[in-house]
Amino acid sequence: LGVGAAAAAALALAPPPPAASMRSCSRRTSRRPPTPPPSGNARRDAGGRFGFELNSEDFWELPPDFSLAQAVCSYGYFALAPNIWSPAMQDEHEDQGSLVRPLRYGKDSEEVVWAKITQEGRGTKAQRLRVGLERRLNSEDATVVMNGVARMLRVLTDLKEFHELCPAAKKRGFGRTFRSPTLWEDMVKTITNCNMKWSGTVRMNLLLCQKLGKNGAFPVPTEILTKSTDWLKENCKLGYRAERVRRLAASVEGLEGEKRLDLAWLDSRERTRDQAFNRVLEIYGFGNFAAYNVCQLLGFFDSFPYDSETARHFKEKHGVPSSEKLSNIMKRARVHYNKFAPYQFLAYWFELWCGYEARRGSTSTRWRVRGDQKESTALFDVTTPKKGKRGNRASRRAIHSTSAKIKLELSSNPGSTSSSEAPASLEQASLVSAEGKQCNGTVIAHRKPNKRNEIIKKKRQNEEAPRRISRRKRRSVQYFSPAMEG
Repeated sequence: LGVGAAAAAALALAPPPPAASMRSCSRRTSRRPPTPPPSGNARRDAGGRFGFELNSEDFWELPPDFSLAQAVCSYGYFALAPNIWSPAMQDEHEDQGSLVRPLRYGKDSEEVVWAKITQEGRGTKAQRLRVGLERRLNSEDATVVMNGVARMLRVLTDLKEFHELCPAAKKRGFGRTFRSPTLWEDMVKTITNCNMKWSGTVRMNLLLCQKLGKNGAFPVPTEILTKSTDWLKENCKLGYRAERVRRLAASVEGLEGEKRLDLAWLDSRERTRDQAFNRVLEIYGFGNFAAYNVCQLLGFFDSFPYDSETARHFKEKHGVPSSEKLSNIMKRARVHYNKFAPYQFLAYWFELWCGYEARRGSTSTRWRVRGDQKESTALFDVTTPKKGKRGNRASRRAIHSTSAKIKLELSSNPGSTSSSEAPASLEQASLVSAEGKQCNGTVIAHRKPNKRNEIIKKKRQNEEAPRRISRRKRRSVQYFSPAMEG
């Protein structure tokens, strides 16, 4: 009590603050009202952008073998916008990395909140996921956000049987292949992945988030429907896929005469693979590959989304001849992975994913993804490295030296008037005029002339043949006749 009385006396004797300071304080107070304490399961964190925290233990139980790094860096969609993966430092465990991305919630998913997902206590009973948010959410919205996190990381997927069939995947903790927080986002990304190089897929998803998504999030169907097909083609570089994406959005909303697609029904655990596969096939623009890929994203790992990457993988790793047809390679793939049933896709993707890592010379958990076009494209670049400028220049010189211009002076029988006689060889070839008479000519054969050779050739043409009868640009035979006037 004595200390409190002394402090009160000191405050009473202290001079009041200047008027300017009081005005500045009042302005700050009016602009920034005090933040109410968080409610629900969120609590205030020490600082930074993601000031409010949600803990996974308040919503669902994390499996003992769960690894955040392996769950994120396991499928190509983690390298697509709006995902941002920051790996751990080289001297840290891989699960010290973090995933940052916007998540949707609220009525019709209109609201957006950026979240940062990290893992604590890896391999212990106290392990959990921490989801840092930009702002406080009520209990209902927090549940929606955490359900999206659980779907994205496949937290509820049981991998015990698969790890018994594939010990190498168990040793690594592989099997929870990454997907999107919503089935809608997965289906749109599947459309952008069909018949397209990876660089194009990266660009389309990046533009969709930049041009349409609220606050950088992936756009919802209502946002897609606000734009026309031509606008999507021009601004998001979707090409013919623009119509497919827009019609998919219309079917989700039940608009524009499209058959309504119930995403909740399709994403339910009660659905069988055949039911899901047949329903997806009914959607405009979805073929067998796209339907099977949606099925594996739904959790049906006995699906077969085989494509050109399957062919490349089997030719490089399983000794399949390069001339083998794609249909035959798909049959071989089904037979090869049947021993892993009902986890054929996980076994196939584990092989393919290890191949991507071998090409880059590092594990995928150490890759940095910031949604950048060039960076995300390079992660899965399977093209053959191009030769340097010296190599290309040397090869061009070799081509021009071996296929230099060959001039053959041809003589023909002036008495012959038959225009239907075919030359027996190149040496006996001759130019036949429109009147059916043969005349002397010069034949020039060349391959891929460079600019210097083109200039020399044009000078010779002006000197030797003032009038050119016909000419083909590349890999052709050209005839010139000094004696021909008509």
